[in-house]
Amino acid sequence: MNKTFIKVAIIPLITITAIMAVRVIFGGPEDTRLCTEGQRIRHGNPSAPVPTSGCILLSKSTIMPATLQIIADRVDNGYIPARYTCDAKSEFPPLTIHNIHADVRSLVLIVDDPDAPGGTRDHYLLANIPFVGENVKITQATEKNAVVGKNSRGKTARGAPCPPNGVHRYFFKIYALDQVLDIQVGFTKAELLEAMAGHIINQMELIGLYQRK
Repeated sequence: MNKTFIKVAIIPLITITAIMAVRVIFGGPEDTRLCTEGQRIRHGNPSAPVPTSGCILLSKSTIMPATLQIIADRVDNGYIPARYTCDAKSEFPPLTIHNIHADVRSLVLIVDDPDAPGGTRDHYLLANIPFVGENVKITQATEKNAVVGKNSRGKTARGAPCPPNGVHRYFFKIYALDQVLDIQVGFTKAELLEAMAGHIINQMELIGLYQRK
């Protein structure tokens, strides 16, 4: 199987809105919660009880129409290229964010793997991503001017995809916030979610797949 990243862009680039594998997440008729384990739970859904802790409320009234766009280049066939994984250079796949609203003051990136043994594994937590204007490109160098949190290994760093077995999904989640977060290097996911609560203007995610040979 070819190891290539989710096809969210080709030459010429195709915007995220045209790709089925990308999900726009925003409040529906009922409130939605984002939890530390990565799940989103809608009130009123009998099969998804509302959790009691570790979650923040993402209500429709606080989230704007979904215009945010993400483009990932150097991609093909929906799978993450090996160069961006533990099987090669472990580089960060560049992400370009478009249509950042004028009210946005900072961006947050969460990269996690819900298919990891034992539950969702956080690979990268990056807060207070700087930008100018409506667009920004997030690269490996971006964290020099942002704030890095602890991944599931307890390291204040990015963990490259390295699934033990089978195909794993890697969620790249972008959150546009109405303020710069008061958060320190080495923050946990729970601390990040608490700081983000009530400040999410818009959000979007894309999914990349990877399987080791």
